[in-house]
Amino acid sequence: MPSKQAKMVEKVIRLLNYKENLAKALLSPPYRNDKAMPKKSMLKSYDIKTKGMLTREILILKPKENVKNVVVLYLHGGAYLHGFQSIHWTWINHLLKQTHATIIAPDYPLIPKTVNDAYDLLIPLYESIIEDYPNHKIIIMGDSAGGGLALGLTQVLVQKIIQLPDHIILLSPWLDVTLEDLRVLEIDKKDPILNINALKKAGKLYQGTLDLKDPKLSPIYGNFKNFPGITVFSGTHDLLYPDTLRLIETLGDKITTHLYEEMMHVWMFFGLPESKKALKEVIDIIHKAH
Repeated sequence: MPSKQAKMVEKVIRLLNYKENLAKALLSPPYRNDKAMPKKSMLKSYDIKTKGMLTREILILKPKENVKNVVVLYLHGGAYLHGFQSIHWTWINHLLKQTHATIIAPDYPLIPKTVNDAYDLLIPLYESIIEDYPNHKIIIMGDSAGGGLALGLTQVLVQKIIQLPDHIILLSPWLDVTLEDLRVLEIDKKDPILNINALKKAGKLYQGTLDLKDPKLSPIYGNFKNFPGITVFSGTHDLLYPDTLRLIETLGDKITTHLYEEMMHVWMFFGLPESKKALKEVIDIIHKAH
């Protein structure tokens, strides 16, 4: 059963009508790719550098001392419309403080750009990480839409015979932009955040020249042969949960799962007792990579 705090947060989210926010943001262009930057306290606590690549900003964050030989490429969620939010930086702050890993956070292209533009950035960025951080363990982590990109990017790396990450961590991942699994219709009543029609529109706006079932956009349809280890976190009241179940069915014992009963989309960012537990589990994965 979810904690009292989780139930309260869900009530507040419903009152704020989150399910309609994305739909309103997608009504008509110009699309506002809102984003937040790291808090001032993070600027003081960590060594943060900005790298330009293809007109986008890549933030490289690391502790000022005792830096471990682990690099985390973090791909944010936001339905391909929104950039990094303050909740992402709070999460990344926890990871930096407790793992002493280097975290690379790209501001990848968003709608009205397309998934092709995102990969034009992410592939060379990943290749530069391999070159710049030899003898380091590499983890790709992503939440929601970023989780889909994390899995899709790894499929591209396998195809191109590029050195693979040592592990992939998926947080409430968006694995199929078609949302064709009929189970989402039942969960839609339980999910206080995600809107089926809005997500479908976002997927179509981001697809560019690709088919909606192209693994770059919907990695559930890709090939998982020769993949590194994957750990997935999902809640049973998350609209995207059915596709996580499909991933688990596909990979069997090749995937580690953390499934939280009655938890909503990206609950791990909300400061709940369940959030703290998930954070500890993620930190343990990173520590094992040292």
